[in-house]
Amino acid sequence: MIKRLVTMVTCSVLSLIGDGPTGKLVLVGGVHRTPGGLALTQMQEGTATIEMKDGRAVGLAGSGKALIKFASGALAGLSGKTPKFVTKSIGFNHFDILWSE
Repeated sequence: MIKRLVTMVTCSVLSLIGDGPTGKLVLVGGVHRTPGGLALTQMQEGTATIEMKDGRAVGLAGSGKALIKFASGALAGLSGKTPKFVTKSIGFNHFDILWSE
């Protein structure tokens, strides 16, 4: 299974531990909305890099593994799965996420 989502994360928690802009994701979860679908995720493991511009954080790129705790509508088939993911910010609170097994 490979599924690409362009999603709006309506609620998220992020905790990144590391040296500089790159680190290990230690606490991440979110509510993802797409047209006709909803998913609740809890990250299991991963790393991320905070994208900086003029000394300010402007985005995030990362990868890892997530547990999809709940999914409905167009995303219902992902519920209960633990896919790998690669993600990148594409705007404020919007992400391009590629899920794969």
